[in-house]
Parts: sequence; structure tokens; C-alpha cells
Amino acid sequence: MKRLYSMVIQPGAEYILQAQRLIWSLRTYTKVSQEQIILHIAGALDKTVLMNLEELDITPIEVTPYANNPWCNKLQQLNKLSDRSFDEIVLLDCDMIVRKEPTASHNAIRAKQEDLNCPPINFFKDLFFEAGLKMPPLCSTFQGEKIVRGYSNRGVYIIPAPYFATLSRAWQYWTKWCINRKHLISNYWNLIDQVSFAMSIHSEKLDFKELEASFNFPTHVKMPNYFDCDPAILHYHRALDFNQNLLPVRDLPCVNAAISQINRAWSIYFRRHFDNISFWNSRYSIHPEFGSGETSRGDLLDLKQRLLERIVEFTSAISVVDIGGGDGKVMAGLQQRLTIVALDASLASKALYLKNIPNAQWFLHNICLTPFKHDCNLTICLELLTHCSTNEDYQNALDNICFSANDLIISGFEALPIFCGQTSYFHEPLSESLRKRGRIPIPIFFYNGITLFFSPRNNQKQHIRDIRPGTLEAAIPLVNNPLLLIEAINVSRQNVGFFPDHLPRCVEYPWIIDSLGEHQCQLIIDAGAGISSLPLLLAKRGHKVITVDPHETNRTNTPINTWNEWGFLDYHTLNSQITSFNIPYEDLDDELTVDVVVSVSVIEHLTCKTRQNFLKKANRQLKKGGTLLLTVDTVPFSLLLYNFNEGKLVEDSDIHGDLPMLMREIKDNGFALELMQHSNWLPQSRVGIARIRARKIS
Repeated sequence: MKRLYSMVIQPGAEYILQAQRLIWSLRTYTKVSQEQIILHIAGALDKTVLMNLEELDITPIEVTPYANNPWCNKLQQLNKLSDRSFDEIVLLDCDMIVRKEPTASHNAIRAKQEDLNCPPINFFKDLFFEAGLKMPPLCSTFQGEKIVRGYSNRGVYIIPAPYFATLSRAWQYWTKWCINRKHLISNYWNLIDQVSFAMSIHSEKLDFKELEASFNFPTHVKMPNYFDCDPAILHYHRALDFNQNLLPVRDLPCVNAAISQINRAWSIYFRRHFDNISFWNSRYSIHPEFGSGETSRGDLLDLKQRLLERIVEFTSAISVVDIGGGDGKVMAGLQQRLTIVALDASLASKALYLKNIPNAQWFLHNICLTPFKHDCNLTICLELLTHCSTNEDYQNALDNICFSANDLIISGFEALPIFCGQTSYFHEPLSESLRKRGRIPIPIFFYNGITLFFSPRNNQKQHIRDIRPGTLEAAIPLVNNPLLLIEAINVSRQNVGFFPDHLPRCVEYPWIIDSLGEHQCQLIIDAGAGISSLPLLLAKRGHKVITVDPHETNRTNTPINTWNEWGFLDYHTLNSQITSFNIPYEDLDDELTVDVVVSVSVIEHLTCKTRQNFLKKANRQLKKGGTLLLTVDTVPFSLLLYNFNEGKLVEDSDIHGDLPMLMREIKDNGFALELMQHSNWLPQSRVGIARIRARKIS
């Protein structure tokens, strides 16, 4: 017997994944051949749809969607099938899993009686009377309701060849007849195809035999225990978990055993042939509440939003392109501050994204295929790379993401995760992938096995003194909070034109900011400030800052391209929270009472006598309990204080001293030492570095 299996799907939402799973089940569990399966698409056969279906080795056939009623799309395959040769044909909904082929029709049209949400008998009486048809016999559902014989569930229809033409003609006729009688159909518009099927059976006096429940077994509702069986065909509707696996049915052990077996087999197949687009279309359609997953919900969502907000602030971004933006939850907190352009390969995500960010511009775009040209100044791509199932997709996506020279926020796997979920894949460390494309990867956050990187744009108009990529990369492992370093670099470039190409500065500025914690509105002296971003970073955090530097070169109102990190700058011209003095720190007013004295790589460049005066001055100006923060250059692989100032020897090394001597001087001047960290060597640098925190006690 030659039997065909035919189905109709719509191009988007969850339907592609349903078709994949149905065809997989036919090929896996039965002896149905590829030639016996016919897939129709009610809509345009665009490139994306064809790509989603290419793993199935099935060439879909385009049919016109049924006008004004998508529930009747099933009928659009009938005319296409009329020219085919078969003994019988099985029409299937796509939300089915076929474990065993249905029994032969035995020269009767077969379908399972509908037993859920049936229209009342009076509805059928009025309809059949209007149609001039004799009211057919009644039967009972398992819930005890009366129903017209032949009113069947649309999931499975088995039609023998001798009846096909007659049923096809009548079914299309009665469907149009029902659509033209809205006053009769009322609230049952979505059931027209089932109603018209029953009318066709009776108007044409076609032989009809009910199909056993196991050949169209619903899993989306609770069924009585006596229905438990080894199901041949499962009709799951939308009863799927957030990974799009079938949900179990309560109290039906035989059915659940079949579901478990199906899920295991499907998971293995689907991971091997993962279709990113169809998965997310299904996920966003069926489970919008889960959206983009646990990494865009709860505490992780709050953390990511705060990180993004901070990066947007110090990069001065005004527009962003969000690649693979999903449901838009992560970006929703920034919508008042930014122009947002969103891209996603899942059409089903559009409504969710625009619900969360109504003013966004949204584009259907697969970044694995082509780059997206835009005028935005910040690119964000979170988690998308973890769902690239092939190395080709992964590499293409990165090429297209890095096509723009923007600042980039991107996340992915830096190492093979302990648990790689059903939809996650590791190809190579993301930092390595970014370096191959000339991008500096700066890790700023880690969650669920995923590393979030910031990759700064290439500084096209680079100042001669600006930090080189190699220096920045060498500094990253030495910094506890890389995000502070990125902020320091951006603030420095925006205000003084460069960030010093000197690795210790990468360590010192973040350490100073971290050491001050969350305290605000403190009065802070930056002694020997030179030209740096530190006073600006402090003022940005709400502190009032006094900078002191005696350098004879005044950089104020001079061209930035002539600056280096030495000299005096009136920072008040950049921020009103800062007051600047062009004098030695030792000459600053003794009557000042401050909370913190900061000095970055200054004290070791002073003579021993001047250094001791420096510490006495700090003690006089600090209030009791006030903080002294010092960073100190040392001779590599030793405890000796660095003994040069702008390339000139300060004094004899025996007089200049070492770290133990400095520690004694700090204690002798009324301070309690709280912290001393010493790195005796730094890469790409001619010094080691000590970090010292002390508290005034007397």
C-alpha cells in the first residue's frame, strides 16, 4: 500500500521546530521514507525558511495561506495533493510525534473523535438545519458530553484514495459556506475546518470510522487514568518545557515512559542538528515568560543592566546596536538614554523586544550570514555566540560582529563549561577569537560559565603618549577590577587626550578608586597629580578634590597633543569639583582638614628629607582616622625605592632608602599601616610597585 504523509505549516513562530520534530519522528520510529513525506508552507518560501528546513532533506511546497482564517490552512494542501498517486493519505498537524504508523483505513475515512472543548449540540443543530443537512447521529465524549459523529480532532485524518477527491471538494465548499455565516459560527471561528469536515462526511455520505485514541493522544490536558497506553502518535500542542522538550502528563506512566524516551532521542538529534532560529522562534512564542533565559532574569539581569549602564556612561555612547537582543529585557533599563537598534534572527522575538523597548528600531537579521551596517557607537552581543552550533557559524558571527570598529560588549565561553546545555556549544576561547580579529578582550564579569568582555574601539586618532594595546593586555591580569581600568582609560582620553603608556598606571588608578570604596563627598588631596584621569575619576564619584603639583610646565590652555603625564594642569577647567595648586605639596596650607591624601608614584621620586616632610604634612592635614593612599615605584626584584625623577638621579641610593625604611617613616609620623602589597616586577615596565594604605591615629 502506498501511503503519503502530508502537513501544512506557517513560516514563523514555533511551526518550523514542530515540522522538524514531526519529520524526525517519522524517519526515526517508522519505515516511512523521505519520498512519502510532503511538507507545505502556507506563506513565502524565503531563504531563512529554506535554511531552517535543509537538515530535513525535504523540499517544501509553497501554498497560499487561507484568506482571513489561518485555522483553515490545512485545506490549502488538498488541491496540491490531488495530482499525486497514493492508496491513502494521512493529513497531520505539525505538533505531533509519530511513533507507530496508523492502522490501515479499510476503505473508510478515519479520524479521532474530538473530545475536548466541543461546541454544544444546539450549535450543530442550527448549522445543519441552515445547510439543509440531516442531523447526524450523536456520540459521547469521555467527559460525557454529546457530540456529532464525525466531528473530529484535526491532528490526524486518514483518507483513502477513492474518497479523496469527493472529500476535498466538499470540505472546501462547506468551509467557505461556514465562513460566510459568521452569525452561526459565532465564537467557534477557530473550529471551522473541523466543523466543515463533519459536514462533508455527512453531506457526501462518506464511510467514516473512528480512530483509536492512541493514534492521536493529547498530552496538553489531564486525561483519565484508564486512557493510559503506549501511544502511537502524540499530539502535544504547546505542552513543552522551556528547552522545547515534551512535558509529562500527570498520572499516566505508560504515556510518560514514551515521552521520556522521545525526549532523550530528540535531544541527541537536535543537539547534533541544532537550529538556532527555529528553537528561539518556538521558545519566544510558547514561553515568552522565560524569554531569553535565566541570564536575563532576576539578579543576573540587574547585574548586567548595571554593568551596561556604567559602560554607556563612561564611553559616552548615545546609540547602540543590540545583536541577538532576544526579548530586550537586558537593554530595557537603558532605553531612556540611548538610541537602540536591535537585530535578531528570530522573528518571534520582535514583539517581546518592542514591548520592553517600544522606541527601538528592530530588524530581522542573521549575524552569522552578513554584517549589519549602522551608525551606532556601541555594539552589544550577549550570549549569542554560545548558541552557534557549528564553528563556521561561530567564526562568521564574530567576523560580522567585529566588522564595526565600535566599542564592543560581548559574552561567550572562555573555556569548555562544566555543563554544556542542550543549546550551548564551545568552539574556542572567546578572548582568542577576539585577538585574531585585532580586538583587545578585557574580561569584566563571569556568570553561568560565560565571560563578559569589553573590547575598546581602536583609537584611530591616537596620542603619541597613549597606551598601546600590548600594555593594556599585559595589565589586565594584574587588575582586580578591569572595568575601573576601562573607565580610567576612557575618562583620560576624553579629557587629557591620552592614557599613559605605562603599565603601573593601569594598576594604580583602579586600586586607588577601589580602596576608597563607596564613600562619597570626601575631601581628597591628590599630591603630585601631574596629568592623569585620577582627579577626574574621584570628582565623578562625588568627591571634592584638591590637586597639588609643583611642576614648572603649565599644561593649562596648551595643545593636548604636546602633553605627557608630567606637568601642572588646572583641573578646575575640566571639573568644578576640583581645585588645583601649582606648588609643592609641602607648601600647601596646614589649616586644611581632609579625609584622604592620595599620591601616585610620587613619594619615591622625592629626596629622603622631602619625603619625610611630605608625611608630616599629610598627618597635619588629615583628620583623625583619615586615610593615606600611596603607590610607590621600586627597583625590580628588590625593596629599594626607585631613585630617578624624569630620568635624573634623585640622590645616593644609601640615603634614598627602601620599603622597610618607608614603612618606619609612615609609622613614625602617626599612621597605622593597614595594607602593603608589593609586586617586585611588572611586565613591560622598568619598576616594581608597592601599594600602601595607612590610617592616621595620632
